[in-house]
Amino acid sequence: MLTFLTGWKGYAVCAGLALVAAWGYGAIQYRSGHADAVQELKVADLEAYKKAATDLLNASQTAQAVLNTTQTKFTTFQEAYQNEMRVNPIDCIGTDGRLRSILNLYPSTATGRHD
Repeated sequence: MLTFLTGWKGYAVCAGLALVAAWGYGAIQYRSGHADAVQELKVADLEAYKKAATDLLNASQTAQAVLNTTQTKFTTFQEAYQNEMRVNPIDCIGTDGRLRSILNLYPSTATGRHD
């Protein structure tokens, strides 16, 4: 068999073995790189999910604060309206004084203050 591997045939066999070894090494490196890329993609997806969850939590907390403020303003307005209606009930006759007392309950849209 050694006589068969002498000369150019031996070089061809060695070159073939070297190509197979290089291909095998390349395949191993490719799989390793692919696994690393998949892991990095999963980590990036989890980070994006965490950021979205944090943003949603912040938005819901802000919305809850606004809802609480709105509820407080509604309750205050409702009490003021009921008190005004006890003192100055509105009937079918609209007078300037009665209309002014109702309008005073609503804050101005520009300033948020009563006229």
